[in-house]
Amino acid sequence: MKTSSLFIVGLVVGALTVFAIRGGSSAGENAGPSNEAERTHPADPHAGHDMTPAPAPAPAPAPAPAADTMAPGMVHTGQDGKQPVNLICPVMGNEVDPDLFVDHDGRRIGFCCPPCIETFKADPAKYLKEVDAEIDARKGSK
Repeated sequence: MKTSSLFIVGLVVGALTVFAIRGGSSAGENAGPSNEAERTHPADPHAGHDMTPAPAPAPAPAPAPAADTMAPGMVHTGQDGKQPVNLICPVMGNEVDPDLFVDHDGRRIGFCCPPCIETFKADPAKYLKEVDAEIDARKGSK
């Protein structure tokens, strides 16, 4: 009888410990790490970016006008089929996502993530040098 009681007490204490560690959440609610240090790895190139997801787009966006009528710095989703002139993000150095770009002075500049677009807009001349260097390097390797 005493052994059974100790077993039950141990089982209850263990369950309460697990419950306390999980913060009282149900299964599946605590899917991610609880603090910033666990969510970002120091080697993560996006660690300094705000990676909060953008709000969902409107259900049926209007088609984009022709590239030559776009205002400089306007972000597009590529409906016109033009590809970015660069393959490497000028801000982070990662491979570009062809759907993340800005049309700037008649050229489509690609980026790896939305925060890089905002960084580019703050100092386009600085990052256009990176784009030109990448294009020149590709021409030299042919």
